[in-house]
Amino acid sequence: MRLGGWVEGADTDMKTALGLLITSLFFTIQGSTNTSINNTIVIAYGSSSFAYMAPKIERELQSNKILYVSDAIGGQIIETISAHQGSNPIRILFKDTYIKGNGKPNAVLIEQKYSIGSLNAKGVFPVRLSNGMSGVLDLDKKNFTTTDLFKNRYISKKYLNVDFGFKKYRNNIHVFNIGKNNITMGDYTSEQVFSGIVHMINYIENIGNYKYIVCGYYIDRGMSTEKKLIILEINRKLRNKYGRRYFDFQDYLMSSQIWKDINIKPTLVDIQYQNKYELAPSLSRDAKHLSPKVDAVLATILKKKLIKLNYIH
Repeated sequence: MRLGGWVEGADTDMKTALGLLITSLFFTIQGSTNTSINNTIVIAYGSSSFAYMAPKIERELQSNKILYVSDAIGGQIIETISAHQGSNPIRILFKDTYIKGNGKPNAVLIEQKYSIGSLNAKGVFPVRLSNGMSGVLDLDKKNFTTTDLFKNRYISKKYLNVDFGFKKYRNNIHVFNIGKNNITMGDYTSEQVFSGIVHMINYIENIGNYKYIVCGYYIDRGMSTEKKLIILEINRKLRNKYGRRYFDFQDYLMSSQIWKDINIKPTLVDIQYQNKYELAPSLSRDAKHLSPKVDAVLATILKKKLIKLNYIH
């Protein structure tokens, strides 16, 4: 069940129009689907790696009658995904108390509870506000377009909390792989990214939910030495803190085992890139994204880890 996001680079006006159509479905059909299998739900928070992997993971879990929900969106960052999750909430204030209906955007001020770095939450998403209004929030253009059936109306001048539709999964099984784009796009330090991930995990641990896997990052082909070191340092911190709940993509992609698992003989160039701790060409779509074969193998490995941790059966 892939509900997380838009195709990267799609036209913003088109995304807003699509959002207006799916908002009510997102908050109703999504909720009813949750109880249609066996009440076991796995939700993944990530960016493009998990977005590509989503169909493979979904198929793996379907054989166990488990619902997979993906909030993995290409190009996304911790700020956006933590807002979706609910660990770093967003609230908005309409600049005018006279709210326009009929699909017209309304300018808003946007506030997020915590800041971990220089980047702001971004994207266009169907949401529900704490006053009951539904619509589409454009975090980039800073406007809200209601989908409620009214022309215009007045509301009181106060901040409204934003629900992106994922807070209801707080007590379900989680997989985390978000933050690499904070390094490549925002020059975040290892401590900034690490603290952002810890905050997301603390959010579910605080209600007694310890059913999660946190995945480390892999190094892109051609990545600078500085960013390589940041990624390896974050992976080290995550491994030390989360132990058996941690899965290291980087170690696996640099291993000899992966070639056996995908049944491909590595080229000399592949080995050269592995020796540089970078993503090998035969394992990838491009310099930054894994190949479909690797996606499939990782989906199987993640399922086995969920079983080993006794999260699913």
